[in-house]
Amino acid sequence: MKTWLLATRPQFLTAIIVPVLLGTAMAWASTQQLQLTLFFIALVAAILCHAGANVLNDYYDHLNQADELNQDPLSPFAGGSRMIQRQLLSPRQMAIYGWALMGIGCVLGLLLVGLTGWGLLIIGFIGVSTGVLYSMPPLALHSRALGELFVGINFGLLTVLGAYYVQTETVSWLAVYTALPVALLVSAILYINGFPDCETDQQAGKQTLVVYLGKQRASQFFILFPVLSFALIGLGLAVGWLPKGCAFAFLAMPFAVQAVRVSHEHFAQKHALLPAMKSTILLHLIVSLGLTLGFSLAS
Repeated sequence: MKTWLLATRPQFLTAIIVPVLLGTAMAWASTQQLQLTLFFIALVAAILCHAGANVLNDYYDHLNQADELNQDPLSPFAGGSRMIQRQLLSPRQMAIYGWALMGIGCVLGLLLVGLTGWGLLIIGFIGVSTGVLYSMPPLALHSRALGELFVGINFGLLTVLGAYYVQTETVSWLAVYTALPVALLVSAILYINGFPDCETDQQAGKQTLVVYLGKQRASQFFILFPVLSFALIGLGLAVGWLPKGCAFAFLAMPFAVQAVRVSHEHFAQKHALLPAMKSTILLHLIVSLGLTLGFSLAS
């Protein structure tokens, strides 16, 4: 059971859990109502789809040899789950497992569509299809310098909107605005994880943003992710769009500073990047939870 769990890369599942919490908290603050059954179904469906996408990503990275070429991965942060490479699961098992997780998640999603409305079907279809096509040929979005963009859309914008819609059966411009910092920071996780895998990704034909820009130039652009995120939150607080409690998100500022500093100083040193990768994950988590707490208090 531990092997099957680790194959889903559970250390990254917070990327889907916290935007579901945020969208639900926003709906709670807006309607003063919380439908717990719908929340739990949505949360489980989202986790299953994310886990399935992770497993399928490892399967397709085995087919394109990206993970085979990576002989010194920074597990558990980069280089995939290594289940196939360590011969703990076969490629066929990983493929079946990934599609099964995705399938069960989609069934739960369709149940939610029946309980709420057809708008959720559009959100879910875009999220699931681009989640699969992230690594699946012939599109393989992660190989066209589009992976970071669609990860941000899926795990920021669409997940927050989906969770909000489940509770309210509508969407709002405020949900879109509040999702943007989350989208930027989840993209930052994928972006920083691309540095240690840059050479092997390039050999395997994976055109990530780091491969496209080159490590040195990519390290200079990394600062944009936290700066834009905090700017959006600060603007939202200043003009009154966001509840005052959302200021808790600024508690993540030290992690942003560390991630930027380490990425600038050690972009070419694989193992020295570990503090930046850890800090970026914590940055995304704390900002998302800070926003969630702010809307929860407002409710």
